[in-house]
Amino acid sequence: MFTGLHFAWLAICIVIIGGLLLWSLLQKWKYKTALYVAAGYSAVSELVKVFSRIKTYDDLAWKGGSGGFIDPSALPLHLCSILIFVVFILIFTKNEKLKSALLSFYVPVGLVGGLCALLIPNDGVSFASVKVWQGFIYHSCTIWFSLYLIITKQVDLKLRAYIRNVIILLALVVVMIWVNGALQIYSMEGYNDINYFFLVHPPIDGLPILNLNHGYAAYLATIIAIGFIAVSAVHIGPVIRQLKERYKKKENE
Repeated sequence: MFTGLHFAWLAICIVIIGGLLLWSLLQKWKYKTALYVAAGYSAVSELVKVFSRIKTYDDLAWKGGSGGFIDPSALPLHLCSILIFVVFILIFTKNEKLKSALLSFYVPVGLVGGLCALLIPNDGVSFASVKVWQGFIYHSCTIWFSLYLIITKQVDLKLRAYIRNVIILLALVVVMIWVNGALQIYSMEGYNDINYFFLVHPPIDGLPILNLNHGYAAYLATIIAIGFIAVSAVHIGPVIRQLKERYKKKENE
């Protein structure tokens, strides 16, 4: 973390985010155009992840050869991977309420999740690794799309959206605790590591706050608290403005 290679990746990511943001804003991309770009990088990223993480395993032998399967740790169940499904639902849905809810979910998750993934690269920083390229580029793009939606005022980040997002994320934490437990049988086989939402253990060793130094209960409480604070930081501005507007309206009545 924060080695020379890591700083090089961060510089590349800043160029990607800034370049896409300038391009989309100067060219005045419509929402649909930006959404199709988001769908494109999401699909390509997931395909690269799938085909770069297929493993062979002797227990899958078939007529003298080893069978292949995707590493269960590469399933699209991390928080940022879930955004891929969000993007494709947005493309096909005609329900405006659903569209608004999904956009308000994408932005805080895309910003917070994307930034955390860039700062804490759990797949490493090697330029020779396809996984590393996929991870840094994909999360850079999620940050770009989130910033684009905020700047072009396509997203509702007010109080109702904030409460809804907190409830959804807490529900997802419970679901992923179940999922991690159900898939730990694969970790015990010794050929992968199931750790969705990083609820099993920290993404990398040596983190100053996210560690198991004080036991698992403290770690779980810490990661939930950090997530809550980060999402609140994204919503705080719109929520305060909304509450101020309500207060002014009451004063004028």
